[in-house]
Amino acid sequence: MSKIKVISGLFFLLMSFASLSTTSKDNIGIGLNKISDWSTQYPFIDLMKQARAWQDFHNTSSVIKVDNNDWVKSLAVGQTATTVFSVVDKKYESYLKKAYVFYEGEGVLKYGGGVKKVISESITGRDVITLQSGNHLLSVVKTNPANYIKNIKIIPFRFFNDFQKGHIFNTAFLNKIESINVFRFMDWMNTNNSNQGDWEDRPLVDNRTWRVKGVPLEVMVKLANDTNTAPWFNIPHLADDNYIKNFAVVVKKQLLKNLDLYFEHSNEVWNWRFSQAKYAAKAKFKLQFFSKKNNLRLQWHGMRTSQICKIIKTEVFIKKSSRVKCVLGMQTAALAHHKYPLECSAWSASGNGCYQNIDYIGITTYFDGGLNGSHTQNEKHNSIIRNWAASGSEGVDNAFEQLFKGNKLRKIAGYEDNQGVLADITSFTHQWAKIAAKYKMGLIAYEGGQHIVPVSSVFINDPVIRSFYLNINRDSRMGVLYSDLLDRWYESGGGLHMFYLDIAPPNKYGNWGALEHISQKNSPKWKVIKSH
Repeated sequence: MSKIKVISGLFFLLMSFASLSTTSKDNIGIGLNKISDWSTQYPFIDLMKQARAWQDFHNTSSVIKVDNNDWVKSLAVGQTATTVFSVVDKKYESYLKKAYVFYEGEGVLKYGGGVKKVISESITGRDVITLQSGNHLLSVVKTNPANYIKNIKIIPFRFFNDFQKGHIFNTAFLNKIESINVFRFMDWMNTNNSNQGDWEDRPLVDNRTWRVKGVPLEVMVKLANDTNTAPWFNIPHLADDNYIKNFAVVVKKQLLKNLDLYFEHSNEVWNWRFSQAKYAAKAKFKLQFFSKKNNLRLQWHGMRTSQICKIIKTEVFIKKSSRVKCVLGMQTAALAHHKYPLECSAWSASGNGCYQNIDYIGITTYFDGGLNGSHTQNEKHNSIIRNWAASGSEGVDNAFEQLFKGNKLRKIAGYEDNQGVLADITSFTHQWAKIAAKYKMGLIAYEGGQHIVPVSSVFINDPVIRSFYLNINRDSRMGVLYSDLLDRWYESGGGLHMFYLDIAPPNKYGNWGALEHISQKNSPKWKVIKSH
């Protein structure tokens, strides 16, 4: 080989890495938090859309009769139908304050928890309520079966102007997320443990709440259009081919033509915490020659991903298939298992290769640096973390030294040679990028960011540990770490990077939100996501 060819090859390799390391928000996306009553995200102006299922708290086993959109049709003697439509922490009490409750039909509504009806301002068909901290309850205590109460809308005063204009989304929410490049709707679609399979059972716009079954497709598409953002959809693991095709048809008709769109089969089908993994293990009977093949759970996942992509590209987006970006979700640590879902030997025996219809391998960039404590309840390890947690700013300094350099836990088994989380990210990104290139695919991160959560059973209810983790997440050095993570990711061959997630309150299970509340102006993590 000539020196000219060697120099030329090195030049183009360096140029490719240079282009990858030129990061911008165009290569950054985010997962949107699950719709829930305790959310601090407030994406919708109607709080009923985030409400829980109806329940009779006096008789939890009683069945409440509802119509197709989940409005209470009738009540048995002594029965009450109650929903929790929001839960507000004391420090965020001033955000909502007061709300209108609009309704149609005949009956009686009552309120509980942190809700009080302002009788002097209420009229038939429109109550006025105050919202203090605590659980916010709305109950149907009487309803006329011939003209039952329905179409209840709970509109905070601060959202009323948007409501009058016919808007769906909270303007403050739109302003927060509008410059992000891709939204992953995994949590909005209630993907994990989903029971959706038939198109007729999908969530609908007229459903009382979008928390129980998930956010309707039309609403997700509208958010993408309103913010000019590419959507990322997670197709339920039970979805049949008719569901997939109809889903894609709606997207093609309604999504702005300038937007690309991402599709993924379910979420973390490898993860035994979720029903989709258990279903995949049982679904192996669908594969030909299954008795002679290995790891059929991942093979089925690869096969189904390929089938989903083929349907969408060849039956719906026929002449615009380049807009469709198909992602195969993989377990980051399972490099050795990559052939199972990519090659699908049990399925490819009939002339198929799963990777042929897929565009990207999707992995995560989560890190914790050992700060989570010991999975095996190693007391030496846990004792170090406890001491740091009790040491104020010095403990936080130790935590960041461990995250960046990896040198503070090297006396713990498994961390002897640790060089910090950035070295780990660089290593596995390089390896996965090589695998992706082998199959002529790209590499993207479907989720990523800090994963500092208590794995020790004694940590999860420890307020000192919880405060320690929160202080780490709020520290400006977390922003530096996020920025460095992105640089390493792109330099090592990664493409689009999706962080998890947008807005969520801190709790004992983690500090997942880049922002803690919709009213928060900025944070170290959010600043990087918005402007890196």
